[in-house]
Amino acid sequence: MIKATKNAGGPRHAPVGMHQTGNYGRAIRPDSPTEVERPDAGTRDIGAMMVDRPVEVPVYMALALQPLAGYASTTGRLVATALATWVSKGTAGQCAYRISRNDLLAVAKLSGEAAAAAAAAAQMEADALGATYKVISIQIGFSWDSLADADLTIACDRTAKCSLDNIRLTVF
Repeated sequence: MIKATKNAGGPRHAPVGMHQTGNYGRAIRPDSPTEVERPDAGTRDIGAMMVDRPVEVPVYMALALQPLAGYASTTGRLVATALATWVSKGTAGQCAYRISRNDLLAVAKLSGEAAAAAAAAAQMEADALGATYKVISIQIGFSWDSLADADLTIACDRTAKCSLDNIRLTVF
C-alpha cells in the first residue's frame, strides 16, 4: 500500500472522486486533501498531486441596506446578485485566497469594473444605482451561524460558491 502525501504549495484541488478511476487510490481523509492511499506496496512522497476537481464550499452573507432617494425595489436583488456572482467567479486560479470585506463593500456599492460586470450593468448605470442606497453592514461566513464582519479565507483545494438563497437582504 502506497501512502502519498501532498506537500505544501500543491494544486488547489481536493482528491474528490480519485477512487473512481482506479489509478490514483483513494482519499484517506475526505475532509483533508493531503493524503492518498494506493493499493501498491511501500510508501513515498509524490509531491504535488494532480486530482479531479476543487471542492465547492458554500458562502453565506447578510447584507443590510438603507434606501436613499431613487431606490427601487429591484435594486437590493441586483446588489445581492452582484455579490453572489462576484464571490462565485473570484476563485478561478487562486490558491488560499481571501474574500475581503473591502472588496465586498465595493461590489455591494456597485463601484468599479468588477462590480459592474457582476451586476451585468454599464458602469454609468451601476454608479447611478449605487447612489440610491447606503450599505449599513455586510457579514460573510461558511454558514448562517458563522457570519461575521471579517474577511473569509478560501483554502487551495476549495472554491467559493454563493447563490441568492445564501444572501439574507435587509432593507431599513
